[in-house]
Amino acid sequence: MDNKSAQDIGFAELFIDEEEPEVRRTPKAAPPVRNYASLEGFSLLEGEPGYLATREANFVHQARQWGDRKGSCVPFQPFMSYWPTYSQMNGSQTEWYFYWRREVRGKRYPETDLSYIFIYIYELIHGVGWTEPEEGFQLLLELREAYADSYPGLLEYMADWLRISCWFTACQYLSMRSSSPVLR
Repeated sequence: MDNKSAQDIGFAELFIDEEEPEVRRTPKAAPPVRNYASLEGFSLLEGEPGYLATREANFVHQARQWGDRKGSCVPFQPFMSYWPTYSQMNGSQTEWYFYWRREVRGKRYPETDLSYIFIYIYELIHGVGWTEPEEGFQLLLELREAYADSYPGLLEYMADWLRISCWFTACQYLSMRSSSPVLR
């Protein structure tokens, strides 16, 4: 661009009553037709033939496999991810996570990055680390209290998860104590 200033830019006049010159436009090609029949035989339900794993399903599968894994004391490793999963962590981060989780399960809450906290929350939401729904709800509450000062936004994120957990806990409680076949 040359050295013209904003003052050097002139005014453009448009004459609306004049006929616009014809412009030839090339029509855009139609988008390709998707062949959804190629997905035939795939399933999103784990254990069914043709199961098509998603990133979320892989996380839940790994979380259940690693539910009892305990980490040794290792130095903190920074980890930041928008939607954190195990597969996004390197070896040192994974070791820190399992050490940190062991500490949290022992009611000790060392400083850590928010992404590690989210992985633990995702585990709790998927039933990893607890046997009774009330226990899962309580663990979410304790985690929120432990890290609320360090991560004030965590309160907002966890509000919906706690409501869902509370609803699930109430449903479990009602279904176990009800004689209605609808709730069993």
